[in-house]
Amino acid sequence: MVENPTWFAVLCASIPIAFFIAFIFLPESPAYLMSQGKYHEAKAALRYFRGIDNDIDSEIKSLKEYIRNAAKNRVTFKELFKTRGTIKALVVSFGLMIFQQMSGIYPILFYAKDIFEDFSVKLNPGATIILGFCLVSSTYFSTMLLKVARRRVLLLVSFSMMALSLGGLGVYYHMKESSSSPSNTWIPLFTFCIFITFYAAGVGPIPWLMLREIFPPNVTRRATAITAGFHWFLAFGVTKLYQNLVDFMHTGWTLGHFAILCIIGSIFVYFFVPETKGRTLEEIHDDFDGIHRKKKHRHVIEVESLSEA
Repeated sequence: MVENPTWFAVLCASIPIAFFIAFIFLPESPAYLMSQGKYHEAKAALRYFRGIDNDIDSEIKSLKEYIRNAAKNRVTFKELFKTRGTIKALVVSFGLMIFQQMSGIYPILFYAKDIFEDFSVKLNPGATIILGFCLVSSTYFSTMLLKVARRRVLLLVSFSMMALSLGGLGVYYHMKESSSSPSNTWIPLFTFCIFITFYAAGVGPIPWLMLREIFPPNVTRRATAITAGFHWFLAFGVTKLYQNLVDFMHTGWTLGHFAILCIIGSIFVYFFVPETKGRTLEEIHDDFDGIHRKKKHRHVIEVESLSEA
């Protein structure tokens, strides 16, 4: 049944349909209702989400204060380009999204079956399970890695290893085409897993994480919305054009071009992306503005009075 495209489409459609039906019975978010001046509806919605037995008065008060401050600090699109620091933050966020998508992550995931067929490898259920496990496990371990490792280091290592794996796949494709020997199933599968693992360890989550670290609080929401829209526009464009690239230059050269773009992405990170882990917003924007503050060292001298015997 799953092999039938019609039944497969129905199966995939059942999940969003179930979400649609479930959301009909959910109230609006308390924050939205509060922003519209509907205090009693917001309180009822929050009580629905928190439960009848929980005290929500303090949370309602905090939410009301948050909405009031957000209304005062609301910025327009033009105000995103008023300061040098915000402009550079936009350049960094847009640049990271560009190279994230130009790495070919979505086309490679969506066209995995076709890519493996080009390598004369059948993507059997065992290989599919390995790819899925690799993606899920690497995403889980990346959450722990982000707590201890620096952002720039992770991005540089991630881009470099993605470029190496994609370049290796491209070379292997041309070696396979130039020889009559049968393809090895594990070489492209292993290389593919390396690509996914290092994507999930750096290039995947860090551009989203840095949005909260490089923008001032009053512009974060608008900057995040613009960057997210730009991200999905790129995702659509790269995925749509992938098959045209394959038809024009074959799979090996297409993967090679993705590898080159990953190398350019690592160069962009090295020269333009600041380190944000363990740093304040002021320190990050000092880097954007070209200000280098000297660290102040405090020397404490303790004087002890020794009594003479």
